[in-house]
Amino acid sequence: MTGAGPVPKPRGAARSAKRVRAPAGTLVPILGDQLDRGHPALARLDRVRDRVLFVETAGEAAHVWSHKARIALFFAAMRSFAAELADQGYTVEYLRIGTHDFTSLASAWRAVIARDAPDRVVACEPGEWRVLADLQKVCAEASTPLE
Repeated sequence: MTGAGPVPKPRGAARSAKRVRAPAGTLVPILGDQLDRGHPALARLDRVRDRVLFVETAGEAAHVWSHKARIALFFAAMRSFAAELADQGYTVEYLRIGTHDFTSLASAWRAVIARDAPDRVVACEPGEWRVLADLQKVCAEASTPLE
């Protein structure tokens, strides 16, 4: 699945991740290099209405060459942080690699935004310009404000 369409229910999501329900208020995508308990977007969330989104994609894993063990540790850290947030009462959606057909973050974001029609997307600035450009493009296409 590369474009907008139904988003499959993730198998093997973070161990305590809550079931997702639509519509979302605020969608907060958290990237693998943003695993911080002090993440600014988390402080402003309604833990029931708003949603935190984590996405693992093969495209991101392969964008810069890394040893397979490093990629596995990176994903493990993302899964652990997502589970921690779910345990704290946040509504978490985790798209684990191998449970969906998205090849990029943009394709996953596009599908989730089309499915849930959030009021807005709140994100910390990604460390890479291309990721920011993708997020800006996806939000603009969906007419969803990005903060």
